[in-house]
Amino acid sequence: MTGALTVIWAFLRRDWAVERSYRAGFALDLLASTGGLAVFFFLSPLVDDSSLGQGAESYFAFVVVGLIVFEVMQTGLTSFARRLRSDQTTGTLEALLMTPTPQLLIIGSSAAYDLVRALATGIALLVLAAVLGVDFQVTLTGLGALLVAIPATVTLVAATGLALAGATIVFKQTTSMLHLFTAAIALLAGTYFPVSALPGALETIGNALPFTWALDVLRPAALGGRIPWEEVVGLAVAGAVAPFLAVVVFSVSIRRAKAMGTLAQY
Repeated sequence: MTGALTVIWAFLRRDWAVERSYRAGFALDLLASTGGLAVFFFLSPLVDDSSLGQGAESYFAFVVVGLIVFEVMQTGLTSFARRLRSDQTTGTLEALLMTPTPQLLIIGSSAAYDLVRALATGIALLVLAAVLGVDFQVTLTGLGALLVAIPATVTLVAATGLALAGATIVFKQTTSMLHLFTAAIALLAGTYFPVSALPGALETIGNALPFTWALDVLRPAALGGRIPWEEVVGLAVAGAVAPFLAVVVFSVSIRRAKAMGTLAQY
């Protein structure tokens, strides 16, 4: 356990050192996220909020939670593959994977800084949303749901991101696939509008996604709405099972790349 924390801390220090070399990066990213929040703030009065549900008193409150959760989801889904791809193109991937450190720990630690940064951005947006009038109401019941849903969601998206990183090892160029995947999650999971607004088949698909369950739990938990406990349970199960599936996918990808002699190719 101590060794794993040491590796994670080493990657955090490395990426923080790089970040400090480009100090405007975080501020510009936060400004971009704030700009997106402002768009929905001014758009909100034009949207009929009578059928939003999930405790949202306005469209702005509804979409704010969606934007913040999706910020973390998008980072978790893409950062592992993006970091791995960077190591492929710079020629450091094979050297890293040949060290005594477990391969999964190396890949998992590589995106640790991005996840911490996404969580920090999410907290900043929460504060800004509260300043702009969003009434966050976290009850004791909601707090219990959050304590289950937040780690389950982070685990789910990190595991999915690890599986996508495995695809990057095999197929190399996966940028378009990642964009398509995250766009599909944004559309189907209820980030910008209720899943019930989707047409028939898409609504069915959306309701079956664990990412949708995450938003269905986190949104009412933050806004004082009714907690769908069946989705809390489903999300917890998905968060527990996903890492094992991701490990299988990633391990198979590594073995295939080694067998084909393409691990260091890009």
